[in-house]
Amino acid sequence: MTHHTACPLDCYDACHVVVEGDALKGGSDSFTQGALCEHLYTNIKHRPPLSSHIEGVSATAQECVGQLLSYLSTTPKERTLLYRGSGNLGVLQQSLEYFFAQHGGVTTHGSLCDGAGAAGIEAGRGKNYLVEPSQIALCDTVVVWGRNIDVTNSHMMRLIEGKKLIVIDPRKTKLAQKAHLHIQIKPRGDIYLALLLARFAHMEELVDIADVEHKSENYTWYYDFLRSMRIKRAIEKSDVLPSQIYTFLEMVAHQKVVYLVGRSVQAYSHGDSVLHAIDSLAMLLGHMGREGCGVNFLGDSMVDIDNPLGMRAKSVSKVTVDFSKYDLIVVQGANPLGMMPNSAAQEAAMAGKKVVYFGLDENETAQRANVVIAGVDFLSKKDVRISYGDNTLKTMLPLKESTQGISEYDLAQQLCAHFGYAPLPSQESIIDSLTAQSTHLHDNVYRINGRSEIPYAEGFFTEDEKFLFIEEMHDDFIQEGLWLISPKSRHSLNSQFRRSKALYLSPELGIAQGSRVHIQSEVGAIELEVLHDEQLRSDTAMIYSGTPKLNYLTSNRASAQGNSAIFQEISIKVTTL
Repeated sequence: MTHHTACPLDCYDACHVVVEGDALKGGSDSFTQGALCEHLYTNIKHRPPLSSHIEGVSATAQECVGQLLSYLSTTPKERTLLYRGSGNLGVLQQSLEYFFAQHGGVTTHGSLCDGAGAAGIEAGRGKNYLVEPSQIALCDTVVVWGRNIDVTNSHMMRLIEGKKLIVIDPRKTKLAQKAHLHIQIKPRGDIYLALLLARFAHMEELVDIADVEHKSENYTWYYDFLRSMRIKRAIEKSDVLPSQIYTFLEMVAHQKVVYLVGRSVQAYSHGDSVLHAIDSLAMLLGHMGREGCGVNFLGDSMVDIDNPLGMRAKSVSKVTVDFSKYDLIVVQGANPLGMMPNSAAQEAAMAGKKVVYFGLDENETAQRANVVIAGVDFLSKKDVRISYGDNTLKTMLPLKESTQGISEYDLAQQLCAHFGYAPLPSQESIIDSLTAQSTHLHDNVYRINGRSEIPYAEGFFTEDEKFLFIEEMHDDFIQEGLWLISPKSRHSLNSQFRRSKALYLSPELGIAQGSRVHIQSEVGAIELEVLHDEQLRSDTAMIYSGTPKLNYLTSNRASAQGNSAIFQEISIKVTTL
C-alpha cells in the first residue's frame, strides 16, 4: 500500500514523501524527484526515541500530562509561559497556543532565525512572497548570497545547473568553488556590497530609470542616498574589489536573475536594512516582478491563508523573553537552553522554575526539565505542512500507531477539556479549511490560492502599490577581534542529530589544529577544540549552529526591526589553553 505525507523538518524543500511499507522515498514531482535528504533519513533511522519522565523517573506520557495539569492548576496564569519552536512547519503544531489563549497564559512572538530579513522585505514590498522553484528554473543567472544551498536546500541544486553562478559568502564553500564569481565578503559587509553594486550600476548606466520610477515611489530619495555613500568606506566594510563589482554587473545586466539569500546576512541589529538593500538592488536592475527573476529569502508561509487556529494569547519576544518572570515554563519543540542567544543567562533565569519539555529530542532543555512529555513523529499524526520555500501545502495522515507519545493537537484538546475551555476545531475541519483555500495538484499536494506564480508582476502590496526603496541605514557596530559566523551543518539541523563540537579557523592564524582554546565574547566564554578550514577568511571564525554552548557567546539583544536574534553581531578573542 502506498501512502503520501510530507517531511516536517525546518527546510526550504518541504518534500513530498511517499511511504511504501517501512520504506520512505521522495515524491515523483518535479522538485523532489524521488529523492530525500540525509536529514530526514537521520530523523527516521537514527533519532533515539525520547522517553517521558517526571523528575527523572520514567512515566507514561499520560502521567506526565497529569503532572502538567497539576502545574497549570496551581500556577498563576500570568506567570505561565509557552515557548514554542517553529522548526516543524505543521499547522497543528500551533494547537497549544489555542489553549494558552483561553487559559490567559503567555506565549512568544518573533524569530530566532529570519524576522529581521522578513521585516526588511515587507518594508519594500508590503508582503513577503517567495520565488517559486519553477521561476528559479527559468533564470539565466543565480546569485547565492549567504546561503549554502547544498546543505540547507539540497533539492535546489538541480535547478541551478547550467546557470551562471555568483556566490557571496565569507567562506569558500563547495558551491563557491564552482561559481563563475565568488565574492569572499567580510562578515556584516552585505549591506555595503548591495549599496555599492547599486551605485556602480548607475555609473555604468545599467538602470532603466523610467521603468524604475514608474514602479517605485521613492526612487529619487534612494538615488540621493546612494550618492551620499562614501565608496571607499563601503569597500573597506565589505572587502570587495572594484573588479568584482564590475564582473558582477556584467553577469546580471539584462539577464533573468534570481537572488537566493540566506538567513546569515540578516543576523545583525540592522538585518532588516540588509534585506531591504538587496531587494532595492534587484528592483533597480529589473529583477523583480518578472519571469525568472526575484529575491528568494524565507517566504511568509502563512501569507494569504486564513488560519483556523488563529486564536492568539498575550505574547513576549522570543529573543528577549525573561524566564525569571514565570513560574511555569512549557517548552514545545524548541531548545532555548541550547539555541537561544546568551543561553547561560537563560539557564540562570530558569533556576528554580517548573519546566515542562514537550518534543522529540533529547537536548539541553529536556535535560533540565522537571517533566518531559514525549511527542509523536510526523508518521503518527494528522497535520498540514506549509512551507517558506514554495507555495504548496501538503496533508499528512497518521501512517503508524504511536504507543509512547502524544500529539500537539491531542495534548491541547486534553488541556482545554480539563479546564472547561472551548475545544479546538476538529482536525478534519482544520485540514479541510486549509485545503479549501488551495487547489489540488496531485496526491496530498495542494497549491495555495491567491499567490501569483510571478509575484509583484501586477504591483506591490504597499499603500500605493509601488516598491519602496531603502533611504537610510544606521550602523555603529565596532568590530574587535575575530568575526564569528555560525552556518548550519551538513550533519545536524539546529540542535538535532549529529552536532559539531569544534571551532573552525583559518590556518593562517597560526593556532595548531587540535589545540584546545578559550573563546571569549562580550557576553560569555566557552572552550572548544580547533579544526582548520582553509576556506575561511583569516579574520573570521566559524562554529556551526547547534554546537553545544555556542550561544554562551551570543547576545540576546533583538534586531532593530522584526524581533529577530542577532547571532552574528559578535566578535570573539581566541587564546590557546
